[in-house]
Amino acid sequence: MVSREQKRGVLHEKLQILRSVAHSHAEDDMSIISDASSYIKELKQKITKLNQEIASGQHAKVCQPLVSVEVLENGFLINVFMDKCIPGLLASILEAFDEIGLSVLEARATCTGSFRLQAVGEVGILKHHVHTFVLHYCFFIEIKKRMHQPVFPVETKFIFICMQEEGDELIDAHAVEQAVVQAIKNCRAN
Repeated sequence: MVSREQKRGVLHEKLQILRSVAHSHAEDDMSIISDASSYIKELKQKITKLNQEIASGQHAKVCQPLVSVEVLENGFLINVFMDKCIPGLLASILEAFDEIGLSVLEARATCTGSFRLQAVGEVGILKHHVHTFVLHYCFFIEIKKRMHQPVFPVETKFIFICMQEEGDELIDAHAVEQAVVQAIKNCRAN
């Protein structure tokens, strides 16, 4: 059988542990227990406050998607994350890419619970070929001029139109990001 002294020793050790956990400076047993009780109430209040902050923080995250666009050598790496998946969101974003002339070369999407999209896009391949053609053709016209050969007005006009279209539709990372954010807003509105 355990002696009374051993029980008191074990109880004293446990009270000292409780005292250190509760950050109490009390010496007598009843004060240590009272301080521990107050400390538990404080912790419960902190838990309630943190749960409220988490709940409001999650609501804010749903309202604000995370969109990042990284410039690659020939295009962009687009990452989109939302805590909640909205029906039609993927289609809306892909339509936005198409509207700004971004060809999707590779994409991975997850729509279970949260929404996550990682896509590699490139400015339309046709535009690249037109730009290359324009450069070659301008070089050809310059050679004709230097050799004092006539340049056909239709050819010159065609080059001007191609260059004008190419200049009007330059896409940068900010434009891609804005297109994605607008697609998300449009999807939420529907």
